[in-house]
Amino acid sequence: MTYPVMLSLTGKKCLVAGAGTIAERKTRRLLAEGADVSVVSPRTSGYFIRNRKIKLIKRKFKVADLKGKFLVIAATDDKNLNGRICGLAVKKNMLANSVSGRENTNFMNMVFVKKKGMVAAVSSNGKDIKKSLGIAEKIRKKIL
Repeated sequence: MTYPVMLSLTGKKCLVAGAGTIAERKTRRLLAEGADVSVVSPRTSGYFIRNRKIKLIKRKFKVADLKGKFLVIAATDDKNLNGRICGLAVKKNMLANSVSGRENTNFMNMVFVKKKGMVAAVSSNGKDIKKSLGIAEKIRKKIL
């Protein structure tokens, strides 16, 4: 069972593990919502290097990276590592999401549309992101 909520992330310490395309998309969303974002990855792209709002940690994930974090997104290219990161975060009562699946996670991201102070969000409970994206696009077309 899930319970949909909207979180205020302004000033909240968040960790993104990984620095690929999906990690970049997740990081952009967190920053747009005012989060204080750290990214840990041994390899990074230009976006992460250029963006001064990100605390960039250029190495492999360490358990200590979780210290003081409110929300964690595991977005590495290693499904097992993502599961491990989320499992550790959940044990520490942090919100944790893996881009690899729902194992060890305690929240799922939703596709959302914002317009004039209103937000419409769509979720497939992590089962069909393409369908969620399609429905969100239909909503976007209706309200724009």
